[in-house]
Amino acid sequence: MPLWFQSKISYRTQDATGKWKTINESFLHDGVSFTDVEAQIFKIVEDRLKEFEVKSIAQVKFENVYEPYVGGDFYKVTVVSEDSIDEKKTTSFHLVAAADVVDAEKRAEAYMKNWLSSHTITGVVKSPILGVWHPVAEDWQTDFKQRMEDLAQDGHTSVDINQLEMNFESSVNESVDS
Repeated sequence: MPLWFQSKISYRTQDATGKWKTINESFLHDGVSFTDVEAQIFKIVEDRLKEFEVKSIAQVKFENVYEPYVGGDFYKVTVVSEDSIDEKKTTSFHLVAAADVVDAEKRAEAYMKNWLSSHTITGVVKSPILGVWHPVAEDWQTDFKQRMEDLAQDGHTSVDINQLEMNFESSVNESVDS
């Protein structure tokens, strides 16, 4: 069973009106340690973010993280299973990529249809997780890269605070007139 870690990062960007705003993003990682996950973070967002801060890394307990699905959001599904022998109930959490809450529930049911224990889905909520990084699973990496491209197209990029991308070809008067 993989160790899952949830990372949270933040960065500053300017909107279309020139106002600065702080963006917070959360990702799920399959990793072996906090240090491993921190290294993953820098590797996986380097094409999109120049300046960012790692706010937190925490180990999370997901029983299952379902196969990659390009597009959609991630949903946290709470499942209560009951063992028929000792009638012991256990609660587990699953992360499901889906188009909406109903789709997430359907995907969870399909995933669990062959389980021997009886199970009940007791909750489905949208997760703040924007992508899942698995260092060796090509399907997950492809899904993650597509999600990063989608974020970049939506303007989720950081501004280089050292102004290395400043346009020096325009004159001062052109900047003032704009």
